[in-house]
Order: sequence, then C-alpha cells, then structure tokens
Amino acid sequence: MSKATYSFYNTSLSLGSSNRSYGKENILPQRIPQRSRFVCSPFDVDPSMNLLVQPVEKKIWEAVTTLCDNEEHKTDWAVCIDNVRVSMEQLGSSMKMNGKVEAWLMNAFCRKLFRDDHPKNTQKHFFFNTTSDYFLEKWKNDDAKNYMKKKAIESLCGANKARQLHLSDGLYFPSIYDDHWFIFLVDMKYRNTIFLDSWYGKDSTHHKKISSLMIKNFRTSWNDAGLKKVSFENFGIAYPNIPKQKPGNDCGIFCMKYMGLFIPRNPAQCAFSYVDIPMF
Repeated sequence: MSKATYSFYNTSLSLGSSNRSYGKENILPQRIPQRSRFVCSPFDVDPSMNLLVQPVEKKIWEAVTTLCDNEEHKTDWAVCIDNVRVSMEQLGSSMKMNGKVEAWLMNAFCRKLFRDDHPKNTQKHFFFNTTSDYFLEKWKNDDAKNYMKKKAIESLCGANKARQLHLSDGLYFPSIYDDHWFIFLVDMKYRNTIFLDSWYGKDSTHHKKISSLMIKNFRTSWNDAGLKKVSFENFGIAYPNIPKQKPGNDCGIFCMKYMGLFIPRNPAQCAFSYVDIPMF
C-alpha cells in the first residue's frame, strides 16, 4: 500500500508544471522565510552553538599557521581526503587571521561534508569550485572551455550516482569571482535558485554580472549531462537575509558556515555573526 501511494503521489501530481518528474517537481516554488528586522537582528548568535575554542585546538591552529611559512614543511600535505589534498601552506594561509581561503581547501571541505554524511542521508550535494568556474565562463580559450565543460558534466553525473540530483534537496556550488567567495545554491526541493553572499546583494554590480550567467550555464550543463528533465524556468531567485561580513577576507569562512548551517526553510539555523569568525 505504501509503495502504491508513493508511486501515485510522485507520478500523478503536476502542480505548477507539465513535467511529471518524481517528488521535487511537484512542489510549488516556496518563499524563503525572513525574520523581521523590527523583531530581531539577523546577526544574533544562537546560544546553543558551541563557540568555545579548546586549548588543544588553539595549539593546532598556531602550529599550522606557523608551519605554513616554514620552507621545510610548507609543501607537506596537511589534508588528504579521497586524494583531495591541501598543503600546509594552503591550509595555514587560508586559516590565518585575515587570510584568504584557497580553492583547494574549499574543495577539501566539500569532500569532508560528503564523507561526514552521505547525500543519501542529507539529500545535499557539495561541488568543487571548478564546476562553478565553468558556470562563470572562466575559460581562456576553446580548449579550456571544452575541458571545463567535460569536468562540469562529469561532476554532475558523479553526484547523480550518489543520489539522484532531481530528488535531492539542495545543490551547493562554492564559487569565486573577482577574488570573492559566495554560494550558488540550487534548491531542488522548493524550486529556488539562491545566492548566499556575505558581502554583495542582488542589486550589486557584482551579481548583476554573474547571476543570470550562472543560472544559464547551470541549466545548459544539466541538459548536457542528460539528467532528468526539470523545469528550471519556473524556479525563483532569492537572496536570503544571512549573516554578513565586515570588510576583509572572511568570505571563504562565511561560505563554509553557510554550507554547514543554511537551510532554506529555516534560515534561523544559520545564526552567527562576523565576531565569531576568529573562533571558526
């Protein structure tokens, strides 16, 4: 009976779309709830979050940020997760105060999220920044374009094997443009395209240049990968009210926290502020 009900629900409904794909497609676009600025600050820290830095953690941080400048050790591998490697120099320079998070570290973090909890459980996918580089058209010539396209398609197809993308909740693409990190999030469950940016807003020149470009190339890559048809043209575009940074190089750390905490229908989970960044 339960199997019959599941089949009926997923194949018979066609709310807001003529496409009868399974599950996610049958949910109308949902507005992301925003807390009123007259009621509470979006930067209030959830008291349940454990932000206390342990002495041993501080010692490890001091060791890494010191060794990253040491000629003898800076080329040593500090992180290796499924052959995604980060050198001591890359790790330390990213984690220093006012340091810039490097792409290799962001990719290793995405791989860690995958290893910590499989997409079958979280219904989330975290992609390397090389995929969003293709969406941003960062190629220098046709050969580079074809290579990046191939890698983007392989990335989507590989993730689809872990959990089918059209049945997942969210696809997270860490992205860097003009030396600034942000998250391009495709919310498959509630049918929204979401930009999580710690500095720029939707009306900024920054996002006016890239938002439509990323959406267009994501849709093209989806079709080129031969994935199940989804009516992305019906997806909304959202810029949620999220914690913002102060001027500086903290955008990469903010993106890591967004990937770990942000839930489209419960953005209150993503409750921290720029004052917490040194502890993170």
